[in-house]
Amino acid sequence: MSGRHKISTQFKIDATGQIIDIKVKAKYKILEIEAFRVLRTLPTFRPGKDHDDNKATVIYAVPIIFEKE
Repeated sequence: MSGRHKISTQFKIDATGQIIDIKVKAKYKILEIEAFRVLRTLPTFRPGKDHDDNKATVIYAVPIIFEKE
């Protein structure tokens, strides 16, 4: 499994700042498991706000690239 591997991730930060609804897609299952584990270890964030300045859930999509020589 050497080379460069892109992992597509998507998650939501809810109104309390917690990461929820994690979705991970990669060519190899082991990379999906590792990316999911890493996302679960992220700290609590400040929640997003809507136009009325109320706390809101925000969706993020973050590509992760693992490179092994």
